[in-house]
Amino acid sequence: MLKPLTLLLSLFFLCACSNSVTKEQLLTKQPWTINKVEYLETGEWAPSYINQGSLWTFSEDYKASFSMNNDFQQTSIHGNWELKADSLYFNSPMDSSVMLIEELTDSNLNWIWTAHNLKFYLIKYQERD
Repeated sequence: MLKPLTLLLSLFFLCACSNSVTKEQLLTKQPWTINKVEYLETGEWAPSYINQGSLWTFSEDYKASFSMNNDFQQTSIHGNWELKADSLYFNSPMDSSVMLIEELTDSNLNWIWTAHNLKFYLIKYQERD
């Protein structure tokens, strides 16, 4: 009775691990288009400077870039990122923001957790069309 359960659990974890995204996969899936940004606490939309049309890119030299195009301005934020297990940490010295992409799997490649000025945001993003 225990063996089938153990086998099933092993299979589950094997599948979960095989979906983990590597640094190379992350680099090839860019640039990303940010879809939605909201406060984690309230569910309200974040400020308009992070909105639809924003692009998020990564480079081989551990640099990350965030840029936005709209009718008024184009903004770029550069910072450092580090991939640890299934989480990617981003630190931008320009605004002291810290970003964490959690659970980078093929089935869940659309959420970035961020902390900015002690406020937590949830960014939903997707590959560019």
